[in-house]
Amino acid sequence: QQRQQQQQRAAEEKAKAEAERQRAREEMLKKQREAAMAKQKVEDQRRRQLAALGATRAAIQKVRLATPENFDDLKREVDELLTAELAKLSPEAANLLFEEAEKHLDFARKRVEQLQAAKEAKEQRAQEVERRRQAVAEDAADPTAPPKVEVPAGAVGAIIGKSG
Repeated sequence: QQRQQQQQRAAEEKAKAEAERQRAREEMLKKQREAAMAKQKVEDQRRRQLAALGATRAAIQKVRLATPENFDDLKREVDELLTAELAKLSPEAANLLFEEAEKHLDFARKRVEQLQAAKEAKEQRAQEVERRRQAVAEDAADPTAPPKVEVPAGAVGAIIGKSG
């Protein structure tokens, strides 16, 4: 009887030990699954951040090449993308991207201003050329008219003299 009780206790202890090992294995597997899921979540978040960065950076690059005609549209596109994508990024990445966008927008603004100034200067030159062309055409139309000579205002007194 004692022997049976000892065998029964040994069997119970063996069953307990086996159950404990099984529980430990299940616990370990659960922890591994949780770790894998956490790693996958981090990887997914990183992929989403990279996608957000890529789309926004592409729009930022487009705005660098803006012309006066399309600057406002491209700026609006960048602003909309920033609004949508900054929430998907970590605070550090969002700050970096926002600063990068501001830097490129400032560059684009200056570039657009330069293009507008160059366009205005070109138009003024074209108007001056047209005015001179018309003046020459008018002079050529009247062969009896004396030739016109442009004299700077400071030189008029020297040409006419004091007795004027």
